[in-house]
Formats: sequence, structure tokens, C-alpha cells
Amino acid sequence: MIRKLLIALLLLIVVAAGLFFWGVMKFRNEPIATLESMSRLTLRAYGADRHEISTSAGKLVYFTVGTGPTVVLVHGANDQAGLWSRTVARLRKEYRFVIPDMPGHGESDPATGPISFELMLEGLGAVVEAESGGQPVAIAGNSLGGWLAQLYALEHPDRVRALVLENSGGLSLPNYSGPSLMPANREEGRAAFKATIARSASIPDYVVDDFVRRAPTSQVARMAAEPFDRWLLDARLAELSLPVTLIWGEKDGILPLDYAQRLAAAIPGAKLRTIPDCGHIPHNECPEEFARQLSGALGP
Repeated sequence: MIRKLLIALLLLIVVAAGLFFWGVMKFRNEPIATLESMSRLTLRAYGADRHEISTSAGKLVYFTVGTGPTVVLVHGANDQAGLWSRTVARLRKEYRFVIPDMPGHGESDPATGPISFELMLEGLGAVVEAESGGQPVAIAGNSLGGWLAQLYALEHPDRVRALVLENSGGLSLPNYSGPSLMPANREEGRAAFKATIARSASIPDYVVDDFVRRAPTSQVARMAAEPFDRWLLDARLAELSLPVTLIWGEKDGILPLDYAQRLAAAIPGAKLRTIPDCGHIPHNECPEEFARQLSGALGP
């Protein structure tokens, strides 16, 4: 009996060691995909429910979690719903979050081919319609997600009660001096990380290399295949007549602080709040301060 238990224990140890080794190798070979999977598991661990709805592009996946007023969290390009897990961890008792994988991102279709603004706005609208209960919702969007949130609010002002724009796009950038978001080598990849994450010095080379490998088929590349000039908001921001708060990482090397100031000045009554020593994605890099400011912007 003891011999059988020892054999079983040995087998468990061998299996555990094998799984650990497999996990280490997978992370080394596909670090970004592995981190994305971990973030999605974390989101589920906080009680998020997974849903699917149909759009013209196929399925759209989104998550719901928490209790309170509904807030739709919209990620940026090259991102997915799981990266909001740190916001969910801190605020799920204050708000009910609806978190989509935007079309062409995460688990949402299309898996290949161009990703248009029309497609992404259709996806955002479908999620709001499915989860708003007929009441206006707040929308918080990061980068491209903030741009989409503004477009959606302009087209459907009766469905949105407030906007929070986190290092958001939307304005033209005639003198853009930041790095390429489709890097061709490690040097360009490292520059992109440095511009995006204020504390990027600790990112290993194999993660940067994975970013470079993924660049030609990334969502940014797929979006670049479609013209987007007509979606720029320079001439339309004065039409926004709802509460708007900008939350900005002060060390954003993609959309710097002077861009945020220009965006805030163009939106009637907009408030600009900043987070020191933080880059382009504060909800992931500076989650505690971002959650505090998001709660302050949205109120009860």
C-alpha cells in the first residue's frame, strides 16, 4: 500500500514538473499570448461571466462582472478584455463592468483580415444594446477605445451618460514623433515599449522579440489596411455635451500630455486628470491610481 502511494506521489511530482517546464517554455516562446491568457483567467477568477453575441463579422466575446452602475470598458488596439482585470479587482463592488473583446481582438471575430472602424463601432453598439437594459451607460476607453467611445457617444448621445478617456486617440497627429507600433526589429520594438510603458526597462528581450514577430499580423497592422482619416474628431468634439473626464499617464510617449491638453480644450467642460510616472495604459501600469481616478470621475 505504501509502495503504491509512493509511486502515485512520484507520478504527481513528475507530471507537475512536466507542466511547470511546459509552462516556462511556452512563456519563453510565446510570452505575450501567455500573458494575455493569464489576464483572462484572472478576469474569470474575479467572477466575470463570458458571453457571445453575433455581429456582421461573426462572434463577439465580452465579459460582465460586478454590481452597481454599468460601465463599459473598451480596450485599445493590440489589446483584449483581460487587461482590465486590475480595474475589476479594485472596483467590482462599486460598478457593473461590461468588457468586450473588440472585433478582431481577443476571441472576437474576424480572426484575420482588415479591421475597420465601422466594424468596431458595430461591436461596441451591440454590446451596449445587449447589456444597458435600455439605460444610458458610462464608457471608459483606453487609446483606440477612447476614440471609439467618443464616436459612439456622438452618434448615440442618448445611450451614454459619461465618458472617461484614458490616454485616448481621436485627434489628428500631423507631427507625430513617437515610435512605430509595427516594429521591424528589436531596437524599434524596445522604443515602442519605452513609449508605451513608463517602467519598461525591466522588459526582457524575448518579450520585445515576440512583439516584433507579431507586428506584421497585429491588430494595428490590420487596422492600417483601412483608411481612417474620416473618423478623426478634430471638427466634432464641440458636439459632445455629456460629462467627459480625461485620465492621462504623464509619461505617455505615444500620445503625450500636450495632446491630452489639446483634446481636453476641444471638449466642452472636459476635465483632465493626470497620473505621474505612468505611460499609455494606466489601468495596467498604475492600477491603484487609475481606479481611484476612475471612481472619482464616475461617482456612484
